[in-house]
Amino acid sequence: MEQYQLVIAEKPSVAQALAAVLGAKKKQDGYLEGNGWLVSWCVGHLVELAQPGAYDEKYAKWRYDDLPILPASWKYQVTLDYLQSLYEKKLATYPRTDSQYITADMQATVGSLALWLWQNMPFAGDGNAAPELERIINDSKVTDHHAILPTAEIAHTDLSALPAGEKDVLMLLAARLLCATGQPYCFEAVTATLEAETYRFTAKGKTVLLDGWKEIERAFRSGLKQTAKPEDESEDTARLPELREGQRFANISASVREGKTNPPKHYTEDSLLAAMETAGVDEMPDDAERKGLGTSATRAATLEKLVSTGFLQRKKKQLIPSDKGVHLIAVLPEGIKSPSLTAEWESMLKQVERGEMSATAFMEGIAGLVCDLIKQNNTPNAAYLPLLGKANADNHKRIGTCPRCGGSVVEGAKGFFCENKACSFALWKSNYFFSNKKKSITKSVAATLLKEGRVFISGLYSEKTGKPNS
Repeated sequence: MEQYQLVIAEKPSVAQALAAVLGAKKKQDGYLEGNGWLVSWCVGHLVELAQPGAYDEKYAKWRYDDLPILPASWKYQVTLDYLQSLYEKKLATYPRTDSQYITADMQATVGSLALWLWQNMPFAGDGNAAPELERIINDSKVTDHHAILPTAEIAHTDLSALPAGEKDVLMLLAARLLCATGQPYCFEAVTATLEAETYRFTAKGKTVLLDGWKEIERAFRSGLKQTAKPEDESEDTARLPELREGQRFANISASVREGKTNPPKHYTEDSLLAAMETAGVDEMPDDAERKGLGTSATRAATLEKLVSTGFLQRKKKQLIPSDKGVHLIAVLPEGIKSPSLTAEWESMLKQVERGEMSATAFMEGIAGLVCDLIKQNNTPNAAYLPLLGKANADNHKRIGTCPRCGGSVVEGAKGFFCENKACSFALWKSNYFFSNKKKSITKSVAATLLKEGRVFISGLYSEKTGKPNS
């Protein structure tokens, strides 16, 4: 009997790539076979719905009048799922990429696709403009995968038959490609300086000369019944009258208006995801494969993890750091909470790739960093003790030894627990026996039990007499 070696890839596309190298070219039901290899793959993602309170604080307490509860907080993961489905239907290119560029050898294919979109998409305008592909071609900024694009299959597909979410995402890809290859948005910005007595004032204005790609964006948003994005708040779009240098104005009235500057706005999921894309980019090496924090496939999940573990909290559309999150950032060593650490590791990985550093040396460096951090932070910093609160600081003092595993037992809100998370030992302050005796386990009682294995308590309530025992 012929023997085979089995390879299981994370998804069909990776399996096809591996099979091509291994020589497994014969298609079977769920796998590829050949040259002594069987190459199969996994399909799908495991996700779960967030708790109702994650969508809105009012849903934390169940009310019939609030039904139905319609999600919003999973929209980024859902978008990735839509993209994955479009990819499997060959309507979109590989979805998990950070690249915003294509390679030079794709110019003809993408040019033909853009022309078809110009002629057939309802938001493309008159369709007479030739796509300007030069702006999106950059081989040096494409690593494993190029920018996400619709494929030529869009021309042969009944789009009305697609699920609504997939169709919306596909239309978004088409609109983005047209915007990226459309005419530039041109405007004339004017800054005027005016002097009165010893005071100097400035006025800013902007005149749009060519709508360019923004006309496509407005038409696309109009089709989705969305309003166009407002201009950047730092830009003044007011129209100024015609001005010339040295011009004088007479009979000018003036008034004083007092106001306050607004603090920076809290992040929304949209703005935080965008900030993660560019965090620390200036510190990254030019040839770094990935820049920013995380990847397009992991950023949304990272935010969900921070929310579920209590470091972030949602307030309507905003993401607010919790006290727990603020305290964590305060106590973490400076070096490991900066994107510069990621930049340093990316630079080292490039050295490994070029053979300038061994993989062993890279891993030894990380191990050394971890050891140093542990040595430098092996005792609590007194400056941070107030963050725990007096009650918490007192509660977490050791009161005895765990009779199961020998770990430390500390006081919690509802009882006394072993600090070893793998151990389930607990003494509950209000358990069935003590509740019937109208007593609870105090810290001194728990400490005696742990040390002696027994404790004397007077005044226990008698269910027979209805009185405390003397």
